[in-house]
Amino acid sequence: MVEEKIKGEKTKIYLVIGLAVVAAVVAYFRFFHKEGASALPTMATMGTTGRSPADLEVPKIDFKAMSPRKLTESVDRIRKAVEIRDLFSPLADPDPDVVEAEKPKEEPIPKFSLSGTILGGGAPIAIINNKFLRLGDEIQHFRVQRIEKNRVQLSKDSRIVTLEVVKRSTH
Repeated sequence: MVEEKIKGEKTKIYLVIGLAVVAAVVAYFRFFHKEGASALPTMATMGTTGRSPADLEVPKIDFKAMSPRKLTESVDRIRKAVEIRDLFSPLADPDPDVVEAEKPKEEPIPKFSLSGTILGGGAPIAIINNKFLRLGDEIQHFRVQRIEKNRVQLSKDSRIVTLEVVKRSTH
C-alpha cells in the first residue's frame, strides 16, 4: 500500500515537471524567440491586429522586364494557382493518346527454363535455368513465390509467371 502511494506521488511529480517544461518551451517560442518568424502574417495574428487576408501585400512583378520564356512560365503558374473547378461538373475524360503515352512499357518476361522441383525432405527446391532456388529466392528480379510438383510460380511487382517442367519426348 505504501509502495503504491509512493509510486503515485512520483508519477504526479514527473507529470508536473513535464508540464512545466512544456509550458516553458511554449512560452519561449511564443514570447521571446523571434528569429525565423514569417514575414507574412498568420491567420491568428490577423485576428489580433484587425487585418483581413485582403490586406496582405502582394509583391509586384515587372512582367515587361522578364524574358518571354520566364513570362510564359509565370503566367502558367498563376493560372494553375487560381484555377477553380466546379465540384459538381464531371471531370473531362483524359486524351487517350496522352494516357497511352504515360503508361510505362512492360518489360518482356525473361526466358526461364524449369528443369524440375524437389519437394521431399526440407524446404522445396526449384531448378530454374540450372540454378537451385528456394521460396523467396530471386532470379532475374523475379521472386520464387510457390513451388509445387512440376510447377513454380514467380512474381515481380504485380506480375505473376507460372513455369512448368518441359516434358522431353523419348523418340
